[in-house]
Amino acid sequence: MDTQNYKRTVAGSVGSGMGAVFGSGKTYYILEHKTSSKFHQAGEAQKIIVDQIEMGRDASCQVRFDESFETVSRKHAAINRDGDKWQLVHLSQSNPTLVNGQAINGTYTLKSGDEIQLSVNGPRMGFIIPQGGQALTSSIAMSERVSLFSKQALRPYRTALWIIALLLLAVIAGAVYWANQMKEANRALQSELEMKADIEAPEVINPSSNLHDYYSQIYTLKPQKITIEYDGISTDAGIAVSDIICGTGFMLADGTFVTARQNIEPWIYAGIVEGAWRERLAEFVAYGCKVNIEYRAYNLEGTAHPLTFTNKDFIIDTKGVNVTRKVELSDAVKKYLQDNGIELPDETVEIEDVISTKSHSYAYIPGKGTKGLPFDVERSKTITDFKEITVLGFKGNPDIHQLEESISYFSVGAVDFDKNVNLGYLGSPAFYRQPNGIYTVIGIMTGNYNLGEYKKEPIEALHTFK
Repeated sequence: MDTQNYKRTVAGSVGSGMGAVFGSGKTYYILEHKTSSKFHQAGEAQKIIVDQIEMGRDASCQVRFDESFETVSRKHAAINRDGDKWQLVHLSQSNPTLVNGQAINGTYTLKSGDEIQLSVNGPRMGFIIPQGGQALTSSIAMSERVSLFSKQALRPYRTALWIIALLLLAVIAGAVYWANQMKEANRALQSELEMKADIEAPEVINPSSNLHDYYSQIYTLKPQKITIEYDGISTDAGIAVSDIICGTGFMLADGTFVTARQNIEPWIYAGIVEGAWRERLAEFVAYGCKVNIEYRAYNLEGTAHPLTFTNKDFIIDTKGVNVTRKVELSDAVKKYLQDNGIELPDETVEIEDVISTKSHSYAYIPGKGTKGLPFDVERSKTITDFKEITVLGFKGNPDIHQLEESISYFSVGAVDFDKNVNLGYLGSPAFYRQPNGIYTVIGIMTGNYNLGEYKKEPIEALHTFK
């Protein structure tokens, strides 16, 4: 597209928006914001369902930035559908538009994974095209599609629409009065039903013999921010969270979110479970620092509505026999503490640090969900008798935009376990397959480690906290 011929059209916004709401074959894309602003938080996944949007500081832009971004023009750039492709159109006459760090001239055909930046040092966004059936707007709930239509298709014409709406209201106000009275009674009834629904037991996912039916309740945990606190001073831990493999979590039918303790207290098993970041946190904990971790948990339904929580939200059983080791602060950690105003003693000696435990290896948040996986507490009491248990989770360090490629399952023995566990599986649900083929949760994958004279069992039985 020639930028000189670019212009905003009703068809590109309102027309395509109607097709996205009511059609079945429309595709969409996601802008993943990497810079926080007044209108968007870093990490937000903004779904775009219309064929044409504009980005900038102007109030009519569908992707808007506040006045603090002085190098972002009023209408800085646009994204326009071109057949089955998406064209990024540079509009600003004073500041560049960059893709993957390179300024573009005129237009650029976007590819999934590209990074868009509005001016040098300006806000950055990832361009993501969902895969498979998730790429269709019909995969988005109708209520969300209507909301997106209002924000994206109608925003450029908001002033005109307000005038039209006011005129229409003046004409039909009398005609709808009686209807509103009838609706009021319906609303009262609906409200009563909703209140009853809120206090009912969480919905159980239908028990199934196909593990694919349970995928929606399996989550990959991604740390968003790690800070340390000492003597009232809180600082960023200096750990790149984007590279972290954290593990899996899952929702049970009673609304309890469950994962492995190693995912919530990553310094547990530091030096045994790979990861230099775990060792660094172990040093901070050994010195007496508190570690605060903010998480987002994603499932196959996408990145728009992740679960959010912190490590402080979890219940963890720390009773039992602890295995300890001595940890000497590395020069890097000493320097980091000093640089952040945390005073060290004149002489730093080796410090005993609890890195593992003979107690339970689970962590959970009650009341986190409204539906979840069926589970069997009674069978979990005899978990060591089962010759085969199936573990379902996310392997490796999954791409949160393509989770279908990372979710998988495998079968093992509850005790006779010789499989090296991929760290991504830590915290996965362990299923028992009943004689009728139905799978139910009876445990949590916590890994098998030799800890001095102790040996951790690979799967924690569900009855230990249920």
